[in-house]
Amino acid sequence: MSHVKAAVRYALTVPGLTAPFGVLRRGRAVIFMLHRFRDREAGIDGHDPAHLRRGLEYLRRKRYDLVSLTEILQRLAGHGRPLDRSVAFTMDDGYFDQATVGGPIFAQFDCPVTTFVSTGFLDRRLWFWWDRIEYVFGQTSRRQLRVRLGQELVSYRWADERGRTNAQRNFAERCKEVPDGDKEAGIQQLAAEAEVDVPARVPERYEPMSWEQLRR
Repeated sequence: MSHVKAAVRYALTVPGLTAPFGVLRRGRAVIFMLHRFRDREAGIDGHDPAHLRRGLEYLRRKRYDLVSLTEILQRLAGHGRPLDRSVAFTMDDGYFDQATVGGPIFAQFDCPVTTFVSTGFLDRRLWFWWDRIEYVFGQTSRRQLRVRLGQELVSYRWADERGRTNAQRNFAERCKEVPDGDKEAGIQQLAAEAEVDVPARVPERYEPMSWEQLRR
């Protein structure tokens, strides 16, 4: 899927390739939903800042209408001028790299971006369940795990880092399909089986932005 997304992103910036689809964009808007941004020093993998900068430069040069999500909703409700070549950006969860890496790039191109955050995360009272799963798989020295998740007993065995990553992603996907109680119990059992202590305080690489950064 990542290769497909990369191909689509590339195609969107090829001169002339998107021109025939202009009629389809009238009265509509495109919304890009972003997550984490790559920060090699912090060990974060995510959207390449260079790609974001190049994309925003392209949108500005081609005179696309960069608007906020709120404005899109208002225009759809009949307030203001109709949507035409309109583009909005959103970011999910409120990680620190969205403020330190993504924020300055959006500001450089005067592009609005809507950030959806979890207050408990920004208050540092919790960290996200999918990050806890990644942490456990990343810290364990074991190569084989068996965990009960809801009504199912799932087993994983890996010989290399690719296998470890695949196991982590599979477990996270399975967690989306069970009730929250079963999910939390499964993650706790995962940590116990992996012999990994999950800290109460969010580790540095998973930290949120501050409230002041969010306001800025």
